[in-house]
Amino acid sequence: MMEDVRSIAICLVAIMIGWQLDLNDKQYKTLLLFFSLTAVFVGLMQVFINVGGFVINDLNYADSKNSLGVILATSSVIFLFMGINRKQAGLVKWSYIGLFVLTIVILLTIRSRADTLAVIIVLLYVLYERYKKNHFVFYFIIVAMLLFLLFVFMPASIKDYVYNSFTQNSHGDITSGRLERNETALRFLSYHIWFGNLTENIQIAQVHNYVFNRAFEFGVIFVFPIILLYLYLLLNVVSKTIKSDNHNMFTIGYYILLIPFIVSLAEPTFPFGPGTATVFNYILFGMSLKYSYYNRQNNYIDETLPHL
Repeated sequence: MMEDVRSIAICLVAIMIGWQLDLNDKQYKTLLLFFSLTAVFVGLMQVFINVGGFVINDLNYADSKNSLGVILATSSVIFLFMGINRKQAGLVKWSYIGLFVLTIVILLTIRSRADTLAVIIVLLYVLYERYKKNHFVFYFIIVAMLLFLLFVFMPASIKDYVYNSFTQNSHGDITSGRLERNETALRFLSYHIWFGNLTENIQIAQVHNYVFNRAFEFGVIFVFPIILLYLYLLLNVVSKTIKSDNHNMFTIGYYILLIPFIVSLAEPTFPFGPGTATVFNYILFGMSLKYSYYNRQNNYIDETLPHL
């Protein structure tokens, strides 16, 4: 389990780094923009050099596709926030929205399906949290109708591009065998729940779900602390997104951290790894925690001051 300890330790240190950073609004936005533009540049190089352009291939030619996918998904949400949080409409605002769309196209091209779905889920969640108090149901119906009409009148080439990104060379199984492997792991755990594969040492295809994967490898007894931390972080992030104001860019860390957790439902190493793929997400999470903490402290001080 040393690999798990290493990955979790990197993430916890990243949260500490985020807490220690003291950036003003301009520096913070510059950091976000630099990271996101760098990620888009790397994604474009993968598309043009490894994939051969904006085409959908049977095989995945992108290097470290899963790691790059999470980084690009993080960048896309950053572009989304920077676009919708900009008060003045204009070229800069629409440039951010354009970059958001570009990152989605790159994700589709490298066929990073879990990350694409994660971005869509976070996008819908951000919009819900932002407009839930302002006739959200009405706006949701309008947007749903517009999206339906857009899909109906969308050029066939765009429909095929999106469809092929998810289904090409899948042989009728859009999960690429993930569902079957998860079911195999669950059947195995029903007989060996306490120590998992530690005592059996059987060989099966890698289980593509973080919780099932670790439970299969180590059993409930040894994996319990990891799963407890996993659930604690996830519930904490969701709670923060509900309580925080997503009009403020300093709360973006909460929404950014949702991405690796969503991807962990279809990948074996996220949300804590692999390596440093998720470090920036945890740094932003630490910065958001610091912002919320001092914001609460300031509100408490203001409320306790005597009214003169």
